[in-house]
Amino acid sequence: MRCTPCVRGAARIVLFAAGVAAGSPDSAAAQNPCPATPSPTTVRNAIPPSRLPVEGGKRSGFIDDGARWGVLDSIWNHRSAVERGLLRPVSATGSNEDRGEIAVLRDEGDLFRASNIYDLRDVTLRFAANDDGGYDVTYLGAAAWRSPLGDALTLDDDDSAPLALSFDFPFYAATHDGAFVNSDGNITFEEGDSASTARGVSRLLSGPPRVALFLADLDPSVGGTVHSQSGADAVTVTWCDVPGFESQSTTTVQVSLLSTGVIEMTFDPDVGLGEAIVGLSPGRTTAFESVDLS
Repeated sequence: MRCTPCVRGAARIVLFAAGVAAGSPDSAAAQNPCPATPSPTTVRNAIPPSRLPVEGGKRSGFIDDGARWGVLDSIWNHRSAVERGLLRPVSATGSNEDRGEIAVLRDEGDLFRASNIYDLRDVTLRFAANDDGGYDVTYLGAAAWRSPLGDALTLDDDDSAPLALSFDFPFYAATHDGAFVNSDGNITFEEGDSASTARGVSRLLSGPPRVALFLADLDPSVGGTVHSQSGADAVTVTWCDVPGFESQSTTTVQVSLLSTGVIEMTFDPDVGLGEAIVGLSPGRTTAFESVDLS
């Protein structure tokens, strides 16, 4: 299964790469390593500051600050629905009519798409760069966790923390030695993302380069923990039982950036939140390909 970039509305779309090889990540544990009772002790980052990305300076930002990029959510929503057979073809005989100052549109299954139930649970996915400039997705089987969790990061609601990488990480056409861990279940390059705007496909595409394993409105300031662990060949970030904003439902997910450029995402069986975006983006683009991960 290929994506260039891959966009996944895991809460609205859940996909699975059929016919791919099974396997297990190296240094993986069968059981979730998150503590049963998360510790309140937090550390900003224990990696030497010489490799931390610079937080200051002008933000390159999104494509621009215009709200019109929100149309990308509608385009993705419609395209993915057509591909999955959730929208019926437009009827040639249907007609619309106005009643006074009220516009009445006839819906024959071609105006609105049915919602999708999030089902990306108890699974590990591996994303590897391909020769077409995108990524191949491999289903590795049941959730296989990397441990130890490493340092706990201090993250508030809509917050971002710098993350040094112990190697140069290739991502699309660029290479990075630093990244940012964002509270809303994603990692960005070049700059952090602490915005409070909608967590949708438009934000994934038009924002900075991003690895989104669970792009949703999460709030680690009220519960759960976020951890980072750096090794010679992998950097792993784990969101442990982090609740949604003003929600009692939580999510536990983990992403690993490997020195080879491979990305692994692991999803707990008990993810309680029902809406998120899962995917990769080179940033500041309007092009995407929808891929079924469930």
